[in-house]
Amino acid sequence: MLTAAFALTTALGALPPKAFAEGFDYASTSQGEEQQGRSVDEADGSDAAAREGTSDRGSAWVSTTVPGPSEPRMQPVTDSSASLSLAAAYVSSEEQDDPADGSEDDEDVTGDDAVRELGDDVLTSTDAGAVVQVGAGEHVSAARLTLISIAPEESSALSVANGGTAEVEAASTFSARGERSVAVSCANKGSTVRLSNTSVYASGERCAALAAADGADVSMERGSLEATSGTVVRAEGSGSSVSIADAQILSTGALAELCGNVVLELDGVSSTSSHTAAIYVAAGVPTVRLANGSVVRGAVVVADGADIDIQTDATSRIDGRIVYLSSASVA
Repeated sequence: MLTAAFALTTALGALPPKAFAEGFDYASTSQGEEQQGRSVDEADGSDAAAREGTSDRGSAWVSTTVPGPSEPRMQPVTDSSASLSLAAAYVSSEEQDDPADGSEDDEDVTGDDAVRELGDDVLTSTDAGAVVQVGAGEHVSAARLTLISIAPEESSALSVANGGTAEVEAASTFSARGERSVAVSCANKGSTVRLSNTSVYASGERCAALAAADGADVSMERGSLEATSGTVVRAEGSGSSVSIADAQILSTGALAELCGNVVLELDGVSSTSSHTAAIYVAAGVPTVRLANGSVVRGAVVVADGADIDIQTDATSRIDGRIVYLSSASVA
């Protein structure tokens, strides 16, 4: 179905961006085991009695899919001339959660232990994956936080998945650079990201500033968004939603790539797309709602078999053509 998107060359003079974001799933494991035994010599003609003691300690770091609450994960920092990271900020849950005596900790970890606060830090990673990952049962609250991901491809500054939540405010900055990079990624039903007064930037082919997938919910109030050689918003998978209020769209490329029955809401937001489609619909029937003077300047391109539901108030509009591609037009 996406092959229909190439008809945009004829309709608008430039190809629409692709509508799919690739997921991130990076994990690393470590395991250790030691055994020791001892025996007691024969005494007074009796048979030898053997005793053995064994102890096992193991630890595993599984990003974003841990069933129980644990620390937000941060990728190890590597040397880079562009790195501004603090090496001490690298958090390993194995070191913090394993009891020093090797005994099992049966205490129920709930409540405040699942809530982590980050702030006044600059964290940088040059590895693929996310600088900070938030998974099942985890909640991150951040302020004045700077996350920078610089990798050749498939990187992100903040990744939330499997029901995790993140709230970010107070002059925070998230940046991801590289092919298919995503500055803020949120995936799976129940996962949420709330951004306020935050700057979000992505650069690289097929990049995205904000991405929601498979029922995730991303919202942003105030701040700025920018994507170079990609799209500002990417939403896919039934039930996914992205809402932006009173934020600045700084880039002049694509505003949104939508796939499936997703929702994009703009409140007091204006964007201008030059030489590319403002909104590209790959499949399904996404809903776009504009309110409080929101204006989208640029064409809306709808792939063959898809459609779009545009809802506006009296002060808002889409200032561009709606182009429906068909297999006939592609041929």
